[in-house]
Amino acid sequence: LADRVGFARGSNGRIGIAVALAIACNMPSFAILPSNIPNMILSGASETIHGVSFGYTDYLLLHYPVLGILKSALAVVLVLRLFPDKVRPAETTAPATAPQGKAQLRVALILLATLALWMTDSLHGINPAWVGIGTAVVLLLPRVGVVDPQGFRASVDFGMLLFVAGALALGAVVNAAGLGAMVGAGLEWLLPLEPGRDALNFAGLSVMAGLTGLLATVPGVPAVLTPMAPDLAAQTGFSLQAVLMTQVIGFSTVIFPYQVGPLLVAMQMSGERLGHLLRITLPLAALTLLALLPLDYLWWKLLGWI
Repeated sequence: LADRVGFARGSNGRIGIAVALAIACNMPSFAILPSNIPNMILSGASETIHGVSFGYTDYLLLHYPVLGILKSALAVVLVLRLFPDKVRPAETTAPATAPQGKAQLRVALILLATLALWMTDSLHGINPAWVGIGTAVVLLLPRVGVVDPQGFRASVDFGMLLFVAGALALGAVVNAAGLGAMVGAGLEWLLPLEPGRDALNFAGLSVMAGLTGLLATVPGVPAVLTPMAPDLAAQTGFSLQAVLMTQVIGFSTVIFPYQVGPLLVAMQMSGERLGHLLRITLPLAALTLLALLPLDYLWWKLLGWI
């Protein structure tokens, strides 16, 4: 894409495209239930530990307007301001686009069926996570799927997989050592949580999840905080479901790229330095806390979650 609009390697335009795609493919997905690892962990842990399940539609309505739409708009504005550039004539001719084939049509139909199952989860009762896993299996099946074994072995960068596994393992080690739970308990003691102070409680729970993610990484946040949810509900007067959902605000507020594996992968694939992403995540996190958090609180009040 950068080559087609004349952005050379290292130019603001090319960096901006890489950063925008990395953010756009990851940040809005926190507001859609089965779209990333932290959401899946939160959903599974909530159902296993507390018997609480969240539907695709309810989750989307609660989080997507603010954490999806508004946050994406802020990210676009930041990229345009911090990486300004002008489109130039491309030095090379772009390769011709391959015609649409049966494989593309098959993928489109499978994804449409997946989306339909997600949107109707209140009718059939199948957890969105299971629907997502089923879709992945179907897409990898021989003949039915679109990934042949030879192509899979040739295209997968196992070095990159090991790198991401190491980043995710950092959070697992922190949790296994008990350090994540210790930090969570310390934050629970420090934060001014008290029934009747809804705005302060809402902000406190969100900040707790965000700070936990700095140490345990984002996938580790639900593993640390979900078992503590009943105690936090008693301290704040919130429902158990509301306490669990505040985790989403916290772990979607990414401060450093190392917290989220897909951001690391995206910047490695683009060939641009990871530090460029930090120029977006820091101000975006600040704007989330200063502007989006109050809006999210009002939205939750409007929907009756608080």
